[in-house]
Amino acid sequence: LRSRRPGHLEYSVDSVLRMKSAQRILVGTMYCGEAQLESCLRAIHEQDYPHWEHFLIENLPNRQAHAELYRKFVERKAEFALFAKIDADMVLTRPTVFSEVITWFERNPRFLGLQVALEDYFTAQLILGMNFFRSSVEWGERNDAVFVDSGTVKPNQRYNDFTDIGPAATHCEEPSSFQSFHFGIHKGIKFLAARAAGSSRRVQKNFHLENIELTYRHYRSTKDGRLCLASLGAELALDRYFSVENLDFSDELVHATVTELEGMSEAEREAKLQGLRKKNRSNVPVRSFRVASYRRIHRLTRALVKGRDRILQKECVVPVRQSM
Repeated sequence: LRSRRPGHLEYSVDSVLRMKSAQRILVGTMYCGEAQLESCLRAIHEQDYPHWEHFLIENLPNRQAHAELYRKFVERKAEFALFAKIDADMVLTRPTVFSEVITWFERNPRFLGLQVALEDYFTAQLILGMNFFRSSVEWGERNDAVFVDSGTVKPNQRYNDFTDIGPAATHCEEPSSFQSFHFGIHKGIKFLAARAAGSSRRVQKNFHLENIELTYRHYRSTKDGRLCLASLGAELALDRYFSVENLDFSDELVHATVTELEGMSEAEREAKLQGLRKKNRSNVPVRSFRVASYRRIHRLTRALVKGRDRILQKECVVPVRQSM
């Protein structure tokens, strides 16, 4: 008898029985037209760790897609040791990522979640974004239309990794015009939602404002038209031209606006961007970004240089790469 898992070679019943004792990973991907899907799937299928299964959720609204992702995780938690959320705009950069993640969780049993850094195209920075969870994590429904992740992993049970496994993937490399514009809208709406929530979302507020400003600075240094569209999306969201109702990839207003912007000359788009930034900065002071940037630099410096050994000892994190 033979059995087949999507994307993998056939394996015998004996190997299935052996796999039950292995650390199996269930990988979920949400797709709504991202240009990187083919590369994303290819990189997953090239992983050298054999005990994984993958499913794809296609063309659902953001909140509904996340609900479906977590529903599948809950339904199959007895079959897997770990869950991985790898979005369609993420492309793994080496075939050993799953093996490294398995080793990391084996050596760090007290953590329930691992968030791994990515090389982000828009900001030209490392950002956290690829999530792995133990199957023992509890999942519940979230009523928040903007912050849709539903895992209940406490901060002291989640580890943010920039230097051990991360960076493990690229994020939004070679995006489409629409994808670029939508990225900016999403960041702008998340910033406004976090600011409205007050102190409970302070970290998210700083993070998304920082991404907006870093994307703009990247645009100023490269004059890449896709970065201009991303910055325009963010500024239009900050100007409340878009709202949470416009976050779906199928939104007609967003598509129409992209078409309109693509019909402009580079000089016209630049002028529109500068006009929006001048208007919006009365409500989003640059000082807020400077404070957020200082905190980021301080945090990364502490983690990457001065405090790495202390942090590893304090949190009992056992590195992976140095012994592989």
